[in-house]
Amino acid sequence: MDNTKKITCIICPRGCIIDVKVENGEVKSIKGNQCRRGADYASTEVLHPKRVITTTVYVPAFDCMLPVRSDKPVPKEKIKDIIPVIKGLSIRRPVRMGDVLIRDIEGVNIIASSDMGMEQFQHTN
Repeated sequence: MDNTKKITCIICPRGCIIDVKVENGEVKSIKGNQCRRGADYASTEVLHPKRVITTTVYVPAFDCMLPVRSDKPVPKEKIKDIIPVIKGLSIRRPVRMGDVLIRDIEGVNIIASSDMGMEQFQHTN
């Protein structure tokens, strides 16, 4: 099956419009990119799209939401399996930005995107 897809590249500010021709599940041609990184992005986006997950988790101890994210992109088809696990997470302690909240779920870690509740541990001199 022949198929040409248009991709808007997000790798740099140029935003190249790239045409990717796919035949039998393989990239046959890439046109419109102004750099190699754009070609790599377009090929991956058409065959195996990935996204960094960003969401929030409720923290009852502080009655607010903590922003969290995956530490690397995950295949798009895995997001629907990961989100319910993140939403079921219960944070009951202070966290620092970068703390791992869930380890190795579908090959990624879910980490805190900001500090929460750390002010009680701040010391003044």
